[in-house]
Amino acid sequence: MIQKTTPIILVAIFSISSTAYASDPLGVPNGWELESDDTYSSSDDYLPPAPVSGLYLHGYFADDRFYIADGEIVLPPSKRCETTVRMSDPRNFPPTMPDQTNSEFWLFRSGNQGLYLLHRWTIFRAKDCEIQTKRDFEIHRFTFFNGQVTFLEFAGSSAFDIRSRTLNSDESYPIPKRFVEIDPSDYLETRKQYGKRGHKNTVTDKNIPMHCFHTGITFHFSTNCYIRQRGPWRGLQTTSWSASDDGGNYSESGLVELNLDASIDGRLFEWDRELIRPTEEGK
Repeated sequence: MIQKTTPIILVAIFSISSTAYASDPLGVPNGWELESDDTYSSSDDYLPPAPVSGLYLHGYFADDRFYIADGEIVLPPSKRCETTVRMSDPRNFPPTMPDQTNSEFWLFRSGNQGLYLLHRWTIFRAKDCEIQTKRDFEIHRFTFFNGQVTFLEFAGSSAFDIRSRTLNSDESYPIPKRFVEIDPSDYLETRKQYGKRGHKNTVTDKNIPMHCFHTGITFHFSTNCYIRQRGPWRGLQTTSWSASDDGGNYSESGLVELNLDASIDGRLFEWDRELIRPTEEGK
């Protein structure tokens, strides 16, 4: 347990690289709020850390648990519920994301540290077979060092206590593992197995070399894309799409923003600085 007495800055310990940038550094998404400098530290000598360079992802997860028709969410009949049910769409994901998006995420990585934010809508049938929705927001801070990942979480509703938990190699991560352990091994194995079914392309606005592979089998299509540019983020899986030939069993994850050398607000990596989730009414 870490008691909040003075600002905790792990920048020096985990070798985050700091770079001077002309533009404003990336901060929390709209609707999220970072604790102000005034409430974070009462010391007159406190200075916020400089922006750091790193990886920035903004993406989504989508699947076929529901579909969209005439601007409404539709749940088809099931074994338990025989009727189709509909409701107006309450989600407010960016229009660049697929219609069947259920979650939006943001990842900030610099050196061995990361901050992962998730905005998720769960849409399901209640006991009376009517549609119900649940909206939640998650915050996951982590470090990855010497092959071990440690997640840091607030132990309650305030930032005054932080608890850390180091995961063993066989434990499940609370976020996609590929965003924590970024190495080229999976990409190289996929290239070895599916190289003849791959194609290379580039994210044009950032000039980032990518490598995509068709990894499906008969009657089931699947595509996975990886960053092939050499460097610390090589091998990161950026896109995963799969579906049956009849359109069923659809699932997809992808990115709407990708920056391998982003300028990131260094305060995001002060782990005892409170991060406030959006309200239900807001984003």
